Amino acid sequence: MKHVVNKNQLLKNLNIDINKIREVKMKKLTMTLATCSILFGAFAQAGGHDKQLFMTDQDRVNIKLCKAVKSNNRLHLHLTLKHANISYEEMQKGLVCNGQDPITFAMLNSSEKTASTIASRTHQEERVVLAQN
Repeated sequence: MKHVVNKNQLLKNLNIDINKIREVKMKKLTMTLATCSILFGAFAQAGGHDKQLFMTDQDRVNIKLCKAVKSNNRLHLHLTLKHANISYEEMQKGLVCNGQDPITFAMLNSSEKTASTIASRTHQEERVVLAQN
């Protein structure tokens, strides 16, 4: 005896299977999007706590140099410049700390030792630099 398959019944079963497949795919897509949004939120929140997350190497060097200028420690300044392979002249011409050149920044932060060191190494007088700004 042959098994008679109703064409309409076969199409109905096929449509149900396709709908189940679509439903599973949508659930997977929804879960993937939810996971991505959770991860993105975690990274964005981490960015608020760690502001150096998206900084370039040059930004990090500039921050270290500004901290060394502010430290009022000549040795710390010298070693930071040496490690960054930057001369005193290059630092004085190109570095900006809180909108100020290094000598002015040092003087405004009561770092007279580093200000005088930078001034003597760049053949400038502290008073002239302060007067220009």
